[in-house]
Amino acid sequence: MITVAQVAAANEIELLCLTYDLFLEKVGALVANNTASIPYKKDALKVLTVLIGNLDMSVALSHDLFDLYIFIQKLVIEGDYADAAEIMSHIRDGYVAIKNLNLDFKPTTQNAENIYAGFTYGRSSINEFVVGNDNRGYII
Repeated sequence: MITVAQVAAANEIELLCLTYDLFLEKVGALVANNTASIPYKKDALKVLTVLIGNLDMSVALSHDLFDLYIFIQKLVIEGDYADAAEIMSHIRDGYVAIKNLNLDFKPTTQNAENIYAGFTYGRSSINEFVVGNDNRGYII
């Protein structure tokens, strides 16, 4: 499950890895159930549409990724979820390796409030505290 905090704090490579994780989560549910659950299938195809739509076709690698995404889309439509997940996980592993190189990628959101998950419990209430500055504006 992907959280808002992960997305808000992610840089470009981390967002791409989260997108792959989302696809693998949806296809993993299809593999686990051995069914063609329409919502999961539609969600997986939507994620592929996002990946295809965000390719920069002026880069040569994007043409190869485009071909792979179309092939994976065909596998999902035909119900070959295990193969689609395997190919996508290999692509994701490549981006995780790039992420682990500790290159200086900038966060996609700047001037964003830090998000902390958790609550304090009172005797008769649950309190949520926001830690950080009061500037809630995002600069993208």
